[in-house]
Amino acid sequence: MNYIRKDGGQCELLPDPLSSSDNVVQSEQDEDCSLEGFYYVSQGYRKIPGNKCYGGVKLDPVKKACNSVAWMT
Repeated sequence: MNYIRKDGGQCELLPDPLSSSDNVVQSEQDEDCSLEGFYYVSQGYRKIPGNKCYGGVKLDPVKKACNSVAWMT
């Protein structure tokens, strides 16, 4: 994944498109905080479309409070 085969058969690693999106993630977090008082943090996993797994380890995103006001709602 994230490799492309070049002419001559050599594989080259493509740059990660998400590595420069730290500002996007921060602005989404700020937006969620201003609207709802909390945001979600990924645990690094996600189910892909068509996955029919059930049970097992729960790796859904974790809900985090933005400040103490969020705990009162």
